[in-house]
Amino acid sequence: MRHQSATYLAAKFTILLLTGMLLAGCQKAVRCGDPLGCIIIPAGKPILIGVEKAITGDEQIITQAVLEGLQYAKSLNPTFERHPIEFYLQDAPCNPQERLKTASSLTAVPDLAIVLGPICQDKAKIYGKMISDAGITLISPGQVGDFNLEPGWFSLYPSIDALAAEIDKLSPSAGLSDYLVVEDRPADQEFATKFCDVRKKYGYDCRIILNLDIGNYDLSALSTISIPASSTLFIIMSSADAGSLTGLPETHLNLNLVFFDPELRQKTDFQRLISNSKITITYSLPADEGILRAKLSPDSPEMTAAIAFDSYNLLLQTFKNVTWISPDSSLVLPRQGLRNELASSVNFEGLAGRYACNAEHNCLDPGQFLRRKTSNQ
Repeated sequence: MRHQSATYLAAKFTILLLTGMLLAGCQKAVRCGDPLGCIIIPAGKPILIGVEKAITGDEQIITQAVLEGLQYAKSLNPTFERHPIEFYLQDAPCNPQERLKTASSLTAVPDLAIVLGPICQDKAKIYGKMISDAGITLISPGQVGDFNLEPGWFSLYPSIDALAAEIDKLSPSAGLSDYLVVEDRPADQEFATKFCDVRKKYGYDCRIILNLDIGNYDLSALSTISIPASSTLFIIMSSADAGSLTGLPETHLNLNLVFFDPELRQKTDFQRLISNSKITITYSLPADEGILRAKLSPDSPEMTAAIAFDSYNLLLQTFKNVTWISPDSSLVLPRQGLRNELASSVNFEGLAGRYACNAEHNCLDPGQFLRRKTSNQ
């Protein structure tokens, strides 16, 4: 009888223990309640943020700026709720054949909730869909193209439409005069083409008239083209190694210089140009000009680094609003909750400007992204 009693008690204890374990497991699942699931990060373990690292092409400069901006932000706030933050770097050859392999590699990383990218632009739309469909939130620190973003994809760089509209506001033209766009490389050619498409929506006659080699801004070829004096000439530039503009026609023009690299703005001799034209300089630069410069390599685009810096701090703010600590001291990060919070986040002030994600998941106010300076003459 005593033996049976001991056996009975042991069996009862085992049942209670198993029941407790099952309830604990169920409690964790119920506690999540997120349609895409939760990432459970044990106490002291790192929070992983994936970063696409371009290892070929011009995008290597963008990668450099993104990493420098992230590292500087992390140096100021290296942990969240006692969890260290680590960057998971995924090498990415910037060619169409390798793009989807990069996305597949990132989706296979356990407990990865966020990826910063794409840095490479080939097949960006398919890449974004693969990342988003895996429940990973994709945050883009650079221009991603002219298409609708996936539900889990947020761009911290203004859309082409928004930039074109903002440039139009910054440099209005008298009447419906021609806008003649000069661009310097394939990336700018794409922007210039789409920029003209937007301009035409406003009723302007916008034409691309000249291509310039990187680092050679000689405009003497314009002398062979008939440009009405009332025209506004847009020069879209992003190369960091360009010098001064030369060869401008004598015709009085409304000259608009649009920069996506602040270093280029500093290297161009504008004073020499003022005698011929009224110049409006439209350029991208962090609101606190130069605050990152000492932290960056000489050729790193400062605006890209600023957006990367802001993305890190925007994520920390988002974590505060969506995560919680479980009874076993793990950090719980809901995947859909993260997306919902990013979509509704407003009035986040960063180095690059104010962030407020719209319905299209474009988050940076183009009015603060672009600055303007106009000559007196």
